[in-house]
Amino acid sequence: MPDGVFDGIKVLDLGTGIANPLSFRYLADYGATVVCAESIEFPSFLRTNSPYKDFQPGINRSGYYASLYPNVYSITLNLKTEEDLQIARKLAAWADIVGDSHKPGVAEEWGLDYENIKKLNPDLPADGKVKAGSVVKLP
Repeated sequence: MPDGVFDGIKVLDLGTGIANPLSFRYLADYGATVVCAESIEFPSFLRTNSPYKDFQPGINRSGYYASLYPNVYSITLNLKTEEDLQIARKLAAWADIVGDSHKPGVAEEWGLDYENIKKLNPDLPADGKVKAGSVVKLP
């Protein structure tokens, strides 16, 4: 991993889809420590999407997954259990940046929304999430 401007920055990726892994991949490429926490029930769809290595479908054979998660640590959690929720909370308290891209209400169900994480990690930057249905006005 190359040295970079993000050395020492710790990131927890609780998201799904492409936006989080793409954004956090760049941070990891330049030195940040990125941990991706995936749901055991719903692993990232990127793990199983084509193109596949050697044209053989299967989990962890996706070219998309391989290209978006280099230099990223990964952990699988069952967020329906208190034990794994505690692990997620400890990771959130450890992180300098927490990213979530689940549909509205999911993080709140887990107690991993910004308001709850902020109690664990007072130094966490502001919540940048736009709530569903809100209107963003640009200057």
